[in-house]
Amino acid sequence: MTFLSQRANWICLAVGLGIPVASLAGPAEDFSAARSAYLAGDVFSAMPMLRNAADAGYAPAQVMLGEILDLSEYDEEAAAMYRRAAKQGDAEGQFRLGYMYAQGEGVKKDTEEARRLILAAAEQGHQRATNVMAQAYLGAQLGISETDREG
Repeated sequence: MTFLSQRANWICLAVGLGIPVASLAGPAEDFSAARSAYLAGDVFSAMPMLRNAADAGYAPAQVMLGEILDLSEYDEEAAAMYRRAAKQGDAEGQFRLGYMYAQGEGVKKDTEEARRLILAAAEQGHQRATNVMAQAYLGAQLGISETDREG
């Protein structure tokens, strides 16, 4: 039996038992549906699917949920979501967590940790992280000393 026919059988069984088919979706599908709902302005519908995908370890969902929490001033929870994504090597999660460390939002201000995370994101080609690191070198920010700049 192929994967698709197995999935079809599970969906038919779920419908017959009255189980919402959306609960059979994987984290990527939950994230996609949540993102669509969120972009359409339906945050209420987006949040459960987004939380499911984030709890399943899907880094893009963790970042998006972190962003929503961050914008809502739930900084500690936002930092926790960004941290989960950053630990998986997600460049956006690294950048956003680094920014929170730089600002001291939701975490204790730590310019060394901020620099480490933002640099890790920049090394993956994250454009905003690259720009922030360039500005940090030019302006001796994020704990970069004059000696570091001259080296």
